[in-house]
Amino acid sequence: MFFVKSDVLIKNVNKIKKYINKRKTICFLDLEGTQFSHECIAIGALLAKVDKDGFIKETKKPFKIYVQPKNNIGRYVEGLTGITPEIISKLGVSFSSAVSELKKYLGIHFKSSLYVTYGNHDMVIINSSIQHNIDSPIEDLRYIQKNHCDFHNVFQQYVRDDKNNSLSLIHACEMFDCLSEGKHHDPTNDAINLANLYNAFLKRKDIVFERYKLILANCSSLPNPIQAVIKKLLNDENVTPSDFEKEIKKELK
Repeated sequence: MFFVKSDVLIKNVNKIKKYINKRKTICFLDLEGTQFSHECIAIGALLAKVDKDGFIKETKKPFKIYVQPKNNIGRYVEGLTGITPEIISKLGVSFSSAVSELKKYLGIHFKSSLYVTYGNHDMVIINSSIQHNIDSPIEDLRYIQKNHCDFHNVFQQYVRDDKNNSLSLIHACEMFDCLSEGKHHDPTNDAINLANLYNAFLKRKDIVFERYKLILANCSSLPNPIQAVIKKLLNDENVTPSDFEKEIKKELK
């Protein structure tokens, strides 16, 4: 029988809380960027208040703004996001103005929030946008980067697909049954989906527990004797210290 003390596992799963570090607000953030220069073309955000355990209590109305890049968007990105040069021409503002509007949206919480993204590409977009805009509010942007948490990096340690591959935000939300009805790859909807996934990850300990067992079973980096023992445990076989020693001897033959 496969036995893992669930309280120990959940303490590891909830290490996301170390990033929160007694903060009362989280800004779930998503940036869309150009295909080649990786300049920001849209920002989506959702400000959420969290309780002492990190669970979302309430959220503010989502934020969205389009940004004018210095270079072309790229056809692939246009098709993926639905953001076209026409939309940018009509609704886009400078990168500096967009960051200023994000600060207004966050208000007093700008310098007290944790900035959570799904993956690190949003930080790449910030860096690229700084390089292409000499009037970038660098101090504010560096503050966001300094207080940033890549939720995907934590999530994938415990939850992956059946082949041990990391999950996209959409597929992760589908697994936890928390996908919003909005258009995918829209920055606002992606920020909402990220908030939904974050909360589901903390609440659905049963899903996390089962997916983590599969990761352990499929982890090719583990030595063969340990892998063999884990697979037996997953098949509800009793494993003794002598069984473990047998597996070691097999490996050393």
